[in-house]
Amino acid sequence: MTVTSGFGVYMEDAILAWYQGTTFPAVPAGQYFALFTTAPINATDGAAVEVSGTSYVRKNIAPSSALWANASGAAPATSVTAGNIVFATPGGSWGTVVGWGVYDAATSGHLLAYGAFTGVAVGSGDTVEFLTGNLTLSVS
Repeated sequence: MTVTSGFGVYMEDAILAWYQGTTFPAVPAGQYFALFTTAPINATDGAAVEVSGTSYVRKNIAPSSALWANASGAAPATSVTAGNIVFATPGGSWGTVVGWGVYDAATSGHLLAYGAFTGVAVGSGDTVEFLTGNLTLSVS
C-alpha cells in the first residue's frame, strides 16, 4: 500500500510561529485518528471528507511513546506507530476509505497530520486497523 503523509496547516503554522517567538501549542490530551473518503491534502482543516456511518467515531489514543516510536533517520526523519490502532467495528458501510488524519479533538479540532492511500471499501463487520509500524510521519 502506498501512503503519502504530511502535517496539517495548523502544525506547519505553529512551527513557523515558533521561530517568531510564539509559544508552541501544548500537547493535546488525546490524539484522535480519523478516516477519510476523500484524500486529505495539505490544506485547511476539514479539507477531506471524514467517514460517517454506523459505529464510526474517531479513535482516541493518548500521545505517548506507546503510540509513536522515537524518531529516527534523517532526510527525512521518521516516526512510525508503535502500537495497533483499531477502530470500532462498522455497523454498516463506511464507503471507500482513502486516507487518515490525526486531530486534537474528538470532533472538529485541528488536523495535525494526515496520510492518503489506495482506497479500501469498508463494510458492516469489517475490521479497520493500522498495525504497528503501518503509519509513518516524516519531516524533511
